[in-house]
Amino acid sequence: MLGLPSDTGMLRSTGWGFVLLLLVFTSGATVALAAALYSAAIAVVMLAVVMACCWSVAARNARSSVLPAAPQAVNGTVLHSRSANIHPVTGLATRETLIEAIADGRNRSGTLGVIRFADYDGLAAFDEQKARHALISFSKRLASSVGSGRVLAQIDRDSFAIWVPDGADRKQAQDELRAITYVARQELSDPDRMLPSIEIGLAFHPEDGRNGVELLKRAVGVRAAPQIASTGELKLPSRPPANVEREIFAIEKALPFAIEGQQFSLAFQPLIDLPERKLIGAEALLRWSHPELGNVSPAQFIPIMERVGLSDAIGMWVLNAACREVRQWRAAGFRDMRVAINLSARQVLDPTLISKVERTLHRHGLDGSAIELELTETAAMADINYSRQIFGRLRDMGVRLAIDDFGSGYSSMSYLQNLPFDKLKIDRAFVTDVHVRPESRAICAAIVALGKGLNLDVLCEGVETREEVTVLHQLGCRFFQGYLFAKPMPADVFRAFAKAPLELPWQQFAMAAQLAEISERLSA
Repeated sequence: MLGLPSDTGMLRSTGWGFVLLLLVFTSGATVALAAALYSAAIAVVMLAVVMACCWSVAARNARSSVLPAAPQAVNGTVLHSRSANIHPVTGLATRETLIEAIADGRNRSGTLGVIRFADYDGLAAFDEQKARHALISFSKRLASSVGSGRVLAQIDRDSFAIWVPDGADRKQAQDELRAITYVARQELSDPDRMLPSIEIGLAFHPEDGRNGVELLKRAVGVRAAPQIASTGELKLPSRPPANVEREIFAIEKALPFAIEGQQFSLAFQPLIDLPERKLIGAEALLRWSHPELGNVSPAQFIPIMERVGLSDAIGMWVLNAACREVRQWRAAGFRDMRVAINLSARQVLDPTLISKVERTLHRHGLDGSAIELELTETAAMADINYSRQIFGRLRDMGVRLAIDDFGSGYSSMSYLQNLPFDKLKIDRAFVTDVHVRPESRAICAAIVALGKGLNLDVLCEGVETREEVTVLHQLGCRFFQGYLFAKPMPADVFRAFAKAPLELPWQQFAMAAQLAEISERLSA
């Protein structure tokens, strides 16, 4: 039945040999021993035959696997590729298939768009199955949006590429990719409702590369979140000049070694309680001084840090360094001051966040009241049910929670009602020139009233003039942060600042507020 006549012949001849052995030994004990040897030999031979059979079948399968598979259709373009070039999760073509398609048209111009489903890592951090379902839904949406003659491929676990060959001119190709981007940003409902965060980058053949590998590097390197213009039109990210790209590349390569090279430091910007006329703490701000790149702006390296997946490691360094500084504050007698630390969306979704915070506080002999964690509205809304659990546990530890840049993100009242926050930080965009911009004054007044209604502290950040502080204080804002009070400063300078008496003319602010109140009463 195994189809191995030569093997069975070998088995038969071997059997006769052992029968002859039996004839030689005539005593009962000897015969029994010989019979046992015969049985063992037969078993060994049978095992060898079975292994030979398996080897033969495996060899036949290996030979058949190299035969070319049937052509795979990709959005109307038929590509000859093996099944290994089809992504196992989404069923889309892979990077290799895309590069092959670009190579087939290497003498023609074309546009390559790379779209990243930026929520994937955050979702996978706490629910891999949910992330997988969301990725599949996202890929189906892209597939339904891509026209005939285009190639759609999955080039990384969370990234896709669309190749638009020269059938369309450059402007038409960009308009097409803009439309696909608009569709990709719409709400997903499987497995849960969410507004996907995406990044997109473009590369043009032949200017940006002569082959698929070069084009992919270029498109991935310039990838960024799309913006909405004042007209409501979706704007694709503009491509930076070559010198800026080289600088970005240098930062990407240097950033992973910044912790090891002890290149990071923290600056501390004071937080002021105006009615009490006292310093209540500081926000810890990350600074990076590279031996060759010099002082790199946070506006440059923080987006890159998040994009390349270093926010967890660097975020832990910040948490540890900030707690180390608070321990020095406590030793100097500043028992009530706390430090505010920024959290990225990736850190919020980290399932080990609670244990990391607990261990760090314990290592430095601090309780939860020593720190305040700041996060954006977008980070808080990444998964509201999960956020509610994590924030509740942090609050139980005594850790305070603040919404940073309030008003610039979702600005949904429902999450304020459902998530346990302690503070709202009014975005600087509403604070700047509030004394001469009625619309900003109205927004700030509404946020202050909202904070009072929900029993939340309200802090105005980015204040730079006395006029701004006077109006905001008049509106009911109590806490302030900004250059008017103090710029961010090194740790040792901040400790000296905390020991010295505050030099701002607090009485002028209090008097201005009293005069404004009297003026309102007289005019009523």
